[in-house]
Amino acid sequence: MRAFDLPERGSADDLFSKDGETRLAHDIEFVCFNDRYAWVYSYDRSESGLFDAQIEERLDGMGINEAFAVSGLGGNNLTCNGYYTGMVGPGLLYDGNTSPHLPSCNQRNLGNPTLRDRKWFDRPCEVRQ
Repeated sequence: MRAFDLPERGSADDLFSKDGETRLAHDIEFVCFNDRYAWVYSYDRSESGLFDAQIEERLDGMGINEAFAVSGLGGNNLTCNGYYTGMVGPGLLYDGNTSPHLPSCNQRNLGNPTLRDRKWFDRPCEVRQ
């Protein structure tokens, strides 16, 4: 969710636990996610990492290659093998966004049969050439 980050930037995209109050990562630049895991790149790289929705915590001590292998977010020579095939700016995922503030339709990972919440593919996206 977007959180106020005054006075530096005005607002930031942060990752929160399911309770909506516990902040797990601050000032996210890009995200790759599936039903259980999210790999987060934060502008503050010390906040980047793999987060597990089941335990609602960061799994420390893993680089991106190990994290992608453990979580299923890697594979098929894609930048991301979650709901999108590339890292997505979190601001593109908010409800109510309109063009040009939508993820690319070409990045939807329709061919990944392990993704259970198929409603992600019904969300608005932008057709880009």
